[in-house]
Amino acid sequence: MKKEEVHPAETTTEPPVQNSSSSFRTCKHQEKRERMERERREKREEEVLNSHEEERQAEHTGNPLFEAEPEGLEVGVCVKELVKVYPGSSRPAVNALSLNFYEGQITSFLGHNGAGKTTTLSILTGLLPPTSGTAFISGKDIRSDMDEIRQSLGVCPQYNILFNQ
Repeated sequence: MKKEEVHPAETTTEPPVQNSSSSFRTCKHQEKRERMERERREKREEEVLNSHEEERQAEHTGNPLFEAEPEGLEVGVCVKELVKVYPGSSRPAVNALSLNFYEGQITSFLGHNGAGKTTTLSILTGLLPPTSGTAFISGKDIRSDMDEIRQSLGVCPQYNILFNQ
């Protein structure tokens, strides 16, 4: 008599799962992972639909999705339609960015990798020129008043640099 080999996966009591033309057994952990991934995917799709609905409602009601500008605070940095396209690239690193940073407030500048944070700060400190748009720091234009701006500007970059005096 020939003895058959028994694999551990074949000793489970779970029913077989049909997959195209062959049948096989899946472990409960694989089923759980697949279910969790399906639930995550459905949740992401629902979040996207909800965000689109919020945008439509904001447009319809006239209520912006952004926080209102604070009253009684001086604008320290005003960025207007800032654009930076690097040579040899058709995709902008910064695309029509407009925002205000206020004096006396702590502000964080967050975004995913490649969102343009370092490029924006490099433009604001005069390390890179903007392709278009401008920014004002304490009322001074970065395109023409960078020497004055640097007298009162402090930046802690990702790498060590020194400005020429």
